[in-house]
Amino acid sequence: MGKAIQGMDFICDIDGTLMNIDHRRHFVEGDKKDWKSFEENIKYDTVNKQLNNLINLIEHIRWDRFEEETYDDVTDFDVGNFKNSVYYFSGRSEKLREITVVQILYATFREQYSLDEIFKLIKNEATDLDENYKLWTHFYRQTSNNLFLRADKDYREDSIVKSEMLDKLIKTEMVNEDNLIIFDDRQSVVDMWRSRGLTCFQVAKGDF
Repeated sequence: MGKAIQGMDFICDIDGTLMNIDHRRHFVEGDKKDWKSFEENIKYDTVNKQLNNLINLIEHIRWDRFEEETYDDVTDFDVGNFKNSVYYFSGRSEKLREITVVQILYATFREQYSLDEIFKLIKNEATDLDENYKLWTHFYRQTSNNLFLRADKDYREDSIVKSEMLDKLIKTEMVNEDNLIIFDDRQSVVDMWRSRGLTCFQVAKGDF
C-alpha cells in the first residue's frame, strides 16, 4: 500500500443545494413567510442530480488504490487509507432530522429505491428486504452523524447558525479550514462563508 494521502472535507447545504425546493420556495419569499407550509412540503423535494452525482464521486473516490492492478477486494464504501468527508449543514430544525437523512440517502440510492421504500428500510418495515436492515441502519446512523441541524425553536439567521455549526465541527472533528470546500445557495450564507475566508461554491441564486 502506498503512502497515505490526506482527504478533503466538504460541507453541503440541503435546501436549494442538494435538494431542489422550487415548488415550495414561494412560501418564504416576500415579506410574509409561511414556514409551516414550507416545512410541510419538504417531502415533495426533488434531487439536484448534478450536485448529488458530484457528492457521490467525492465520497467514494479511491486514489489510494489507483496504482494497484486489481480492485477485486474494494467495495463501493471501502476507501482504504484515503477518504473525503462530507458533512451536511441545514437551516432545518432537529424535528426534521429523519426526513432529511432519508432524503440524503434517497439522493444516493434513488435508482434502486423510492423515498417511501427507504423510510421502510430504516424502520425495518420492508419485509422482503429485511436481510439489508443492518446495512440500512448503518447508512442512517452514519448520515445522521454527519448532519448538522438547528435546534428546535432556534429562529436566528441561517448565517449565524451555520457559522456556529462549523465552529463545532472544527472542534469535534478536527476539520481544517484550509482543507474545506462548501456548497451552498443562500446569498447571506455564502457571504458569511466567504467572509471567513472559506471556499464556497454557490450552486444557485438564493435570495430569500
